[in-house]
Amino acid sequence: MLLVNPGFDDSDSSYAPWTGSAFIDQDNPQAGSQAVAIIWNNGQSNNGGYMKQTLTNLNGDYEFSYYYQVAVTRTGLSSTCSLQVKIGDDTTVPRNIDLVVGEWKSGSVSWSSAGETVAQADVELAITCTGDYDRIGINLDSFAFTRVCST
Repeated sequence: MLLVNPGFDDSDSSYAPWTGSAFIDQDNPQAGSQAVAIIWNNGQSNNGGYMKQTLTNLNGDYEFSYYYQVAVTRTGLSSTCSLQVKIGDDTTVPRNIDLVVGEWKSGSVSWSSAGETVAQADVELAITCTGDYDRIGINLDSFAFTRVCST
């Protein structure tokens, strides 16, 4: 596993070396003792949230996997949230998030360095919420970035 602190359990006051717009949440982690939560409140000018970590010397095929959970939702009819993964210069198509409070859901993205050694690349999971909402809370946990060996 290449990520440091992939489950956000290393400290109860920090998720370093991750950077982002979340806070530590100990209420209902997917695994371990903690997750992180991103909260959107009505009237916020910033409708995006993210978690990011920089990796170095990548060469080969990889899979980035994650878990997310809609924890709080007080929304109007036009509310939408989407999740997008960015690895280096590559960005996935946004994935719609069903804004219903419930269980943890998983996702994953494959990525390749295309035969090159990438000296440095950010791995980022970003969520954007738009529309009519009072409050939205989405938890994130159990990230992994693993090398995939060819058979």
